[in-house]
Amino acid sequence: MGYPLGITLAILGGYYVQATGFSAAVLGFAAVFLVLLSGIKVIDDAKDYDYDRSIDKRTVAVVLGRARARWSAYLLMGLALLGTLVGAFLGVFPPSTGLAVVAFAGVALATRRLDSRRATEVLMRGSYLFLGLLFLAVLIRPFSWV
Repeated sequence: MGYPLGITLAILGGYYVQATGFSAAVLGFAAVFLVLLSGIKVIDDAKDYDYDRSIDKRTVAVVLGRARARWSAYLLMGLALLGTLVGAFLGVFPPSTGLAVVAFAGVALATRRLDSRRATEVLMRGSYLFLGLLFLAVLIRPFSWV
């Protein structure tokens, strides 16, 4: 979780420096990104399965096997998307964050059959799309009447 935790701390630290506190929304978004990026990282780590196994490195793929690791990665990403929808439903996030969920879910579905290297590349780009749509949802709140 090194990379996902680093991004999470950057989100929280950047917000805190500007606002000198935390909001429920930023804590929620940080949690969503921690879980989402952890799922992507599991797929990324599977690229090195043979080498990691040969040096007894205990990655998720080595411990669970490739198939179960991949399943757990998509489960983590799904939990992040569900968390985003719950946040929107509870009013922590703007309702339009649902559009980001739909966009990333489409990206994730498109990567199911890709090898780990290619899936990681596409999912990382998809996470930027997800982040951009979340940013726009917060910035312009297009469904604020909902």
